[in-house]
Amino acid sequence: MGSTAPTSPGVADDGAYTTSTAQLQAIWTCSVPESGITEYQYAIGTTAGGTNVVNWTSTGTTTSVTRTGLSLTNGARYFISVKARNGASAWSVVGSSDGITVDSTAPTTPVVTDDGIATSSTTQLHATWTSSDPESNVAEYQYQITRDSATGTVIVPWTATGTTASVTKTGLTLTHGKTYYFSVKAKNGAGTWSSTGTSNGIIVDSTSPTTPVVTDDGVYTSSVTQLHATWTSSEPESGVVEYQYQVTQDSSAGVVVVDWTSTGTATEVTKAGLTLTHGKSYYFSVKAKNGAGSWSQAGSSDGIVVDENAPAISGVTPADGTAFTEGDSVTITATASDLDGDPLGYQFLVDGAVTRAWSSSAAFAWDTAGKTKLHTITVQVRDGLGRQTESQIKFFGYRRPVSPPS
Repeated sequence: MGSTAPTSPGVADDGAYTTSTAQLQAIWTCSVPESGITEYQYAIGTTAGGTNVVNWTSTGTTTSVTRTGLSLTNGARYFISVKARNGASAWSVVGSSDGITVDSTAPTTPVVTDDGIATSSTTQLHATWTSSDPESNVAEYQYQITRDSATGTVIVPWTATGTTASVTKTGLTLTHGKTYYFSVKAKNGAGTWSSTGTSNGIIVDSTSPTTPVVTDDGVYTSSVTQLHATWTSSEPESGVVEYQYQVTQDSSAGVVVVDWTSTGTATEVTKAGLTLTHGKSYYFSVKAKNGAGSWSQAGSSDGIVVDENAPAISGVTPADGTAFTEGDSVTITATASDLDGDPLGYQFLVDGAVTRAWSSSAAFAWDTAGKTKLHTITVQVRDGLGRQTESQIKFFGYRRPVSPPS
């Protein structure tokens, strides 16, 4: 009797992980059919059955142990092994736990990323994050959403996502112009929580930028290869992150000369290398995109006409400084040309007042009755596209002598 050895002990430690570097504990069970258990011994090692941490140590007939004062290594796995002796001094086969890994550190603080600087949605927010724990891995994430700051008004309280490192939260009631923050914490397999990581905030911008006000370089351009424009737009919530411009001929909805092209955040463009047509009008259209991805309506310039040359006045007769006698008949004649071959119109002003309105006649018969001082004659010439130039001459009028009575 009593010659049969005890069964190999079934040993259980405290799970897969422990946060302690100084203590391990285990319990076990064992049976012997004849003479009962008279002693248990345990050992601790980094392999099953190993004794390199704690050599075989008796617990008497106690079926558990809490071993303190250890110096365990973070990340290392430890096994508690147990053997049993019966009344006949027969030892069982050694039984070992399945191992417990020391994880005395928390997961890394989650790095949280929302969907950029702004969102156009007032009902939904989305974020992703990363965290790591090389010893026991991340076992759970929790997130929270706040408004105004990471510690501001709580919109969504701490909510678990399991081990999923992202969330799309719908059904929210978000306020235009307010900023929202995701905070995330991670728990490892040992039950230790990380510090909280927070996104840099996302502003709700449910409106578009203002329609750009576009200005080209005036009424005319002398270039047939280049156009230039500037513009302004505002976006108080998320800012303008991109502009695009288009150039068309004849109208803002006319023939496309330059299709929609990004300028980044630059508010002007000089487009060279064009082939522009004399006498045609060209229009810049511009649209603006905000940080939430919403585009404004397109704003357009008032158009600029290609006219390479203004009219040139080569002479005006009579000559500048000519004197006349009050009441004389004076005809003022302009000599002008236009290199582009456009038809010309003429207008005459006396002392700043229009005296002969626009016509195709280059001559003006001026009535000098009552004119007895220095007078300024302005000759204005414009081409068929409306481009204008002018020249001035000065006449001095003398009072006509009064004839003596006969």
